[in-house]
Amino acid sequence: MEEEETDSEESCREDGDGEADDVTTNDATKREEDGDNEETHAEQGKQSGDSESSASPEELRHLASSCCSDGAALLRKGELQEAVRKLTRGQALLERTEPASVLDVEQKIFAALQADIAGNLGICYRRLKDFGPAVDQLKLALQHHEVRLRDCDKVDVADLRTLVAAHLNLASCHMECEAADAALQHAATAANMSGQVLTANREASGDLPAGPAENDFAMLAVSFHKVAEAHEALKEWGKAIFAHTQAREVVHRSLGPAHPLTQSLARCRPHLSRPSTGNRQTEFLDVYAASIGRSTGCPLLRPNKGQKVLPSIPQGARGKPFVRTTEALGFELAGYQINATCFPSWPPTNASNEEQEWYAMARARRHEAPPLPKLAIKQEPVVDNFSVIPPPSRGALSRRSRRS
Repeated sequence: MEEEETDSEESCREDGDGEADDVTTNDATKREEDGDNEETHAEQGKQSGDSESSASPEELRHLASSCCSDGAALLRKGELQEAVRKLTRGQALLERTEPASVLDVEQKIFAALQADIAGNLGICYRRLKDFGPAVDQLKLALQHHEVRLRDCDKVDVADLRTLVAAHLNLASCHMECEAADAALQHAATAANMSGQVLTANREASGDLPAGPAENDFAMLAVSFHKVAEAHEALKEWGKAIFAHTQAREVVHRSLGPAHPLTQSLARCRPHLSRPSTGNRQTEFLDVYAASIGRSTGCPLLRPNKGQKVLPSIPQGARGKPFVRTTEALGFELAGYQINATCFPSWPPTNASNEEQEWYAMARARRHEAPPLPKLAIKQEPVVDNFSVIPPPSRGALSRRSRRS
């Protein structure tokens, strides 16, 4: 038995040594393959670098366009780091092929490619929460779009949509950076251009002008929503509510209440919903808010004038019988109490020594003051009647003059 166990232990050790040798061999093979792959990538990168250095400007632009397409595809898939690498390479290729003396059409195509790469790169940085490079790239994309459309007599609808998207991207990025002023500027520009898109007519000979698409209404609603967010960040509540209302009306009238964007904006806008019938406190507060301005017989805003009037005290705060008790009101109003702590001390603590002496003397002689009459209220003062002294005669005056 002992010999059999020894033989089995030796066989197990041999098998273990064989497995260890196999693992070591596999690791070595894997390292060799990884090294070969790295060498292959290095060789490919070197070959591509050599090919790019010897490529013509047209070939470099073609490579940059390919990088832009690949980067956009990676961006849609969510592979942000790879997209940044592709788009950065395309941008570097375009920097080496600046058109010096080419046709105007080629310059516009080149500027459009630069704008696409910079815009996609800015979106990548924004999704990576790297807002500094994101803002720089989005601004660069907008500059390239403006250069491309600089000499155009009339900007068509497609270019307007592109500019609206660029301004909306910048507004969103500025909002995430907590730069509300810049976000408001770009959001307002996007809303203005979205209105131009809706009113623009597509030029077509013999055909009726095409109507706006659903995406145009959606872009206008999103622009108003960004304007509202910027006003909220700036604590401009009235303008924020107005912009929220504009966004809601646009999507409700154009896209319908069942559209996902309509429902999303309805959740984002500030709610002033009516209270439930069971909550008496909320009902009273609603009546309180609705009764402003009724005591003077005037509304809060005069029709067609916009002039504000003074608010009124609601009936519940005037001490009406039906709201004096807690049972009738539904909740207890805070009382208005004044005690000695509500008034400053007298004499003042900063009075001088001389003033303190005067105050002390006044307190000491307060009992010497004559009492007030008991029925002094609502009584006219009594004036004593005096006899009228007659004026001196002329004879008396002459005698006085002779004596003097």
